[in-house]
Amino acid sequence: MNLFFHVSDGTIRRMLLATLVSFVLFQWGCGSKSFRFFVAFDEAPGLKIGNEVRYLGLKVGKVEKISIQQSEGTTKPQVLVTVAILDRGLKLRRDDHFKIGTLGFLGEDCLNITPGASTSALIPEGETVHGEGYFIDLEKAPIFLKALLLASRLNSLPEDKREDLLKAFERLIDQAGGHDSGPSKPRDSKNPE
Repeated sequence: MNLFFHVSDGTIRRMLLATLVSFVLFQWGCGSKSFRFFVAFDEAPGLKIGNEVRYLGLKVGKVEKISIQQSEGTTKPQVLVTVAILDRGLKLRRDDHFKIGTLGFLGEDCLNITPGASTSALIPEGETVHGEGYFIDLEKAPIFLKALLLASRLNSLPEDKREDLLKAFERLIDQAGGHDSGPSKPRDSKNPE
């Protein structure tokens, strides 16, 4: 009794070709339910492929690709983010707000979309819209991100205002720690306390 059967090379080739064609058709259109468009940013700090895309706080897609592109008529290159929205029924409009943000206590980055005017045109597949920069939800951001944001704001103040604010901040920290030292004394770098 022969346990093996004879398969010709032609049969194997036809099976491989049919499998390949089925796979390509599935990937190209039949199985693709996501809606893709592009968001152009001047910079995209921390954004990575695979980060969540959120609309009104709900996960609706993911960041699929990030590249740098020099557009015609501009002197500065931009970061082009390819976005895949999983629900084709979601109606995104050209004047919606696209910002890079943080979510959760670990500070993971995401692309946050909030609605604009409901009368503006819908974004067609493959369209490029412009992002508005970086957004930090201070209620959800970790404490060190809050400190970094405050430090960057502090650096933009004039020096005399900055010194006054730092002294007031030191008094607050001392009072919160139970070390109310009264008015802060100037520090002597040669004789630290």
